[in-house]
Amino acid sequence: MTPVVPYRTIGGWAALLFPFIAALFPGCAPAPERGEGDPIALGAALLAAEGFAGITPSNDGNWLVGVRPGTPPPLGELHAREIAIEPADGDRARLDALAIEVDCTMPQHRHGMNVTPEIERLAPGRFAVRGLELFMEGEWLFTVDIIDGGITERTQWWVEPR
Repeated sequence: MTPVVPYRTIGGWAALLFPFIAALFPGCAPAPERGEGDPIALGAALLAAEGFAGITPSNDGNWLVGVRPGTPPPLGELHAREIAIEPADGDRARLDALAIEVDCTMPQHRHGMNVTPEIERLAPGRFAVRGLELFMEGEWLFTVDIIDGGITERTQWWVEPR
């Protein structure tokens, strides 16, 4: 599964111009390297250690989402996935009240699934999603909406059933 990238990479000109642009804005600095003790790195390591694949940050960067199994979904068959959520800030107490909604759509065809998946909370930040059915060949957009209180944050990635 490939994460959805919300922007396109700019070619070589940007790399050449970056030092000059950065000099114009001295308060801007590159993001720090992720290392030992970093909550995002720890969250990603935890998800990977539990066997979750396709670890993707949410669109606003507040959550990490993993899916299990990490294999392509079956074509035209009802199936299940397990979704795991970890907070990017490392505050696992936030997982207790978390809810999710899951959907798969084919935006290029303007349709989604013919079924509504059932979601069961297994543990804080862990959910079973049953009743997914990708009935058509092609790329599907797998969407997980993470609901934390009154705030919804989305994570998306492309899948292709086999």
